[in-house]
Amino acid sequence: MGEDGRDDQGDVAAVLDGLAPPVRAVTERLRALVAEVLPGAVEEPDPSARLLGYTYRPGTYGGWSRRWRPTAHT
Repeated sequence: MGEDGRDDQGDVAAVLDGLAPPVRAVTERLRALVAEVLPGAVEEPDPSARLLGYTYRPGTYGGWSRRWRPTAHT
């Protein structure tokens, strides 16, 4: 985990790879907003589900606060 609570950037890249540039830009803005409004939350990307999640209990689905799958409809 990074000091900012984000998981390995390689896992994040695996979720973001292949997104259209406008979708990727919105996703990056949402990531920054979530980091701001959920202080202390840990970003947990799930590349197999192409999902970004934020939790206060890393390693569990039960502690998830927010999650989303970046798509053209994000």
